[in-house]
Amino acid sequence: MKLNITTITPTIVRSGEEISTVSECIIEGDNLYIVNKDKLINFLKTKKDNVKIIEELSKTVLEGQNLKGFLDKNNIPINEVCEPPLKLSEKMDDYRRKSVYLPMTSLKRAFIPGSTIKGILRSALLFHYYLSTKKEPPHRGDSKKDNSPYIGEDVLRNENKISTDIMKYVIVRDSSSINFEELRAYKIQRIPHRKLWQIIIAIPPQRKFSIEICIKKDKNYNGPGFWREFFEKDSEVKLWEYLKDYSNRLIDKELEILENLRRKNSGNENDGERKKIFDDFIKHYEEIQKRMFNKNVIFIPIGFGKTYYFNSLGYFLSSNVPIRRKNVDLKFYPSTRWAVEINEKYYPFRMVCTNKK
Repeated sequence: MKLNITTITPTIVRSGEEISTVSECIIEGDNLYIVNKDKLINFLKTKKDNVKIIEELSKTVLEGQNLKGFLDKNNIPINEVCEPPLKLSEKMDDYRRKSVYLPMTSLKRAFIPGSTIKGILRSALLFHYYLSTKKEPPHRGDSKKDNSPYIGEDVLRNENKISTDIMKYVIVRDSSSINFEELRAYKIQRIPHRKLWQIIIAIPPQRKFSIEICIKKDKNYNGPGFWREFFEKDSEVKLWEYLKDYSNRLIDKELEILENLRRKNSGNENDGERKKIFDDFIKHYEEIQKRMFNKNVIFIPIGFGKTYYFNSLGYFLSSNVPIRRKNVDLKFYPSTRWAVEINEKYYPFRMVCTNKK
C-alpha cells in the first residue's frame, strides 16, 4: 500500500539530537545559521593568531555570548563557516542558552521514518482491539514507572513472546525526503500559559512525502488468534479502515477536550488571550472535521508533541482515574498543548494528511 503524506502544520520527528544557541548556531534577524564546526576550525587555522582566536572562541562559548559578535570581531564571514540559513517562523529575541531540537535526516535530507508510521499503525490496531472487545486497556498508573510493561504485549503477542508479535508482519519503509534547506525554524509554546517554549527545526506545511506499507502473509502465522483473520484476507483494506476510525474518533475527542478547556479558562485573568488560543485550535480541528468524511483521507499527528489522547490508551480511560500518582479530571486532560503561532494564529503542530496513491 503506497501512501501520500502532506504536512498540514509544522512537523518534526525528532532525531534525539539538539544544538545550542550558544555554541552551535546563530540567530540573526529572520535566519537561523547552523555552524559547521569543520569549516569554522579550518577557517580559524588560516588566521595568523589562530591559537589566540581559538582561545577567544572558547571564552565566548563559556560566557554564553553570541557567536555572531565573535565572527564580526575577527572578520569571519558567517556564510563561510555556517550551513545555508533556515528561515525563522518569527523573530526570537530571548533565545540565549536555548537548545534547538533537530529532525530526522539522512545525507542532509529530512524524511519521515517508517518506524514512526509503524508506531501509529500499532496504536490503530490496539485501538481497534479495545473497541471490538469492549475491554479496558491498562494505563500509565497501573505500574511503577521503572517497571512499565510493554503496552499491548497481551494484545499483539502470544504469552508475551516477542517472536509472536504481529507487528513483525507489518513493514513500513522510510518516506521520500526533502532538502534540509526547505526546513524552517519554529518557536513552539506550551499553551495556554506560554511560559515554556522551545525552538525546533521542522518540516513546514504543504510538504509532500510518499511512503510504502507492506503486510506480509505467513503460512506459519504464530500471533494471537484475534488477528489471524486480519492477516488472511484484505489486510491493507482493514488496516486503512482501522486507521481511519482511530483518527476520526481521536480528533472528535480532541475537540471535546479543547472546548472543555476553553470553558474552564474563560473565567481566568487574561481570558481573552487564552480564549483566542483555544478558538484558533478549535477552528483548526473543525476544518479538519469537515474533510474527515472523505474515506480516502486520514489526518494524523506524527512525531514530537502528541498528547496522551492521541494513542490507544487515553481515549478509553474512564473519568477520574489515577494517572502518575495523581487524580485528574479527564474532561480536561491533558490541560496544555504545544502550539506554533503563524500569522497571528495558533495551530497544533505535527499534523499531516494521508491519502492512498
